[in-house]
Amino acid sequence: MRYAGAIMIFLACAGGGFYKAMQIKSRVRTLSSLIAALELLKGEIADRLSDLPTALENTRGGASGEAACFIGALCQSSREIGDRPFADIWRQCAQEKLPSLRENELSALISLGGMLGRYDGETQAQAIDACRDALKASYSLFAPTASSGMRAAMGAGVSIGLMITITLF
Repeated sequence: MRYAGAIMIFLACAGGGFYKAMQIKSRVRTLSSLIAALELLKGEIADRLSDLPTALENTRGGASGEAACFIGALCQSSREIGDRPFADIWRQCAQEKLPSLRENELSALISLGGMLGRYDGETQAQAIDACRDALKASYSLFAPTASSGMRAAMGAGVSIGLMITITLF
């Protein structure tokens, strides 16, 4: 019975480390996918002059992970644009579907929602560029250290699990 408890404690700590490592990986993927999706959205709005629901629908295929969930939620909620301001829909979808983003990244994305659909294509393209640049800055700071952060998180979980297990014996 004692061994079973020790194994469960070790696995719980190792699982916590693995969970943190997956959060780090998710953030890198989300930032990368959002940057690519914003490029597509800019092309749809500025070059093809698509209306916002069409631009979002066409952007949906270029995203993955949390970014795809975010754009998918926007597409589903685009029917409410006449009833609710688009900025509110954008903010709600971002807060619900992008949990891996940090506060500054989320605020840059939320501020973009206030610009989309309200101004001419050039102004919207500039707002998209500003948001994309903010996300790229975060990505360029975070991505190079992500793999070492993942290893550190998994190592810390395993190490803590081992120390607790050894202490209990």
